[in-house]
Amino acid sequence: EEYGAGVTQVPVRNKRAEPTHIRLNREQYESEHFRQLWERIAPKTTYEAFFREEELIRKGIDACGAIVVPQPQITIERRRIHDLTDVAGATYEGGERIAVAGSTTFVNPVAALVAETALSQNTVQRIVDGITNSDQLARNPLVYLAQAAQRLKRIVAEELVAAIHYTPTDEQYPLADLDELIETYEATEPTPRGLYDHAIIESETIERPFARALNSEQRVRVFLKLPEWYAIPTPVGNYHPDWAFVVEQRALDDGKESRHYLVVETKGSNDPNALRPEEQLKITCAFKHFSALGFAPKTERQYIAPIKDFPFLKHRALDANDQPIL
Repeated sequence: EEYGAGVTQVPVRNKRAEPTHIRLNREQYESEHFRQLWERIAPKTTYEAFFREEELIRKGIDACGAIVVPQPQITIERRRIHDLTDVAGATYEGGERIAVAGSTTFVNPVAALVAETALSQNTVQRIVDGITNSDQLARNPLVYLAQAAQRLKRIVAEELVAAIHYTPTDEQYPLADLDELIETYEATEPTPRGLYDHAIIESETIERPFARALNSEQRVRVFLKLPEWYAIPTPVGNYHPDWAFVVEQRALDDGKESRHYLVVETKGSNDPNALRPEEQLKITCAFKHFSALGFAPKTERQYIAPIKDFPFLKHRALDANDQPIL
C-alpha cells in the first residue's frame, strides 16, 4: 500500500470491488411470521441506573491501590558507526539502563480524576484519601492517574449496569425504516429465505456459517440481520444485537404448531467471560432490555448470548419442557 504524495486514492481495505445490492423479500416482509416477530422486538425502552456510592468508593480504593508504576529508566546504548552513510548498520557494543527520578509535574489528582470520570469531587476525594500506594502516585503522577481513571470508569460502568432497570416506552423501532434496497461494499452471504436476499457479514468464521445455518434450517421461518439503527441504549454505549428470527415446530403427538421468537448475539466465544469487558456489560444490559419486553429463557421469546455457532444455539434454545426448539 502507498500513501502520501503521488497517491490519488487511499485503498479501501476489506471492501468489494463492486457493490452488492441487497433486496427486501416482500413475501417475507408481508408474512405473519415476520410481523409477529417485529411486534415483539420493536418496542423501545429507557433505562434508569444508579450506583451505590459506598461500594464504588471501596472498589475504587482497592483498584487504585493495586496500581504499580514502573520506575522511570533511561537506556544508554553504545554503537560503533563504520560508515556515516549507513548509520542503521552500526554495531551494538553494549548498553545499560539507569533509574531516574520520577516526574516532577504537579498534578491535582482529585481534579484530574473528576475531569476524567465525571464522578463528584467528594467521591473522588474519598477515594484519593483512601489509597495506600501514594508512593506510586508520586513516582509518575500522569501514568498513575491515567490508570486510575481507566479503572474507576470501569467500576462505575459495572456498578451502573448491575443496578440498571429498563422500562418499555411508547416508541417503537419503525418498520418503515427497513430499506427496500441496500447497497453495500461489505461482504455478504446469500439468504434467499431471509427477510433480505443477502445478509451483511462481519465475520467469515462466525457470521457466515451462522447465516448459512439459518437459511438452511427448515424450522426457521424468517430471519434477518438487525440493522444498525436497531440500537439499545446502555451506560457504555449503544448495543446492536445481531440476529432475529422465528422458529416454528410441530408436535409429534398432536401436530400442534408452536412458534418461538429469538434474538441472538453471535460472538467468537460461547463463554461470556471470554468477551471484552465492554461487550460483557452491553450483553448484560441487553438481557435486561429484552426482559422488559417479555423475553426470558425457555419461553416463547428468548434473547440468547453469546453464541459462537449454530450447534451451540441448538443446545441453548429450549422450550418450557427443556426440549430443543431447533
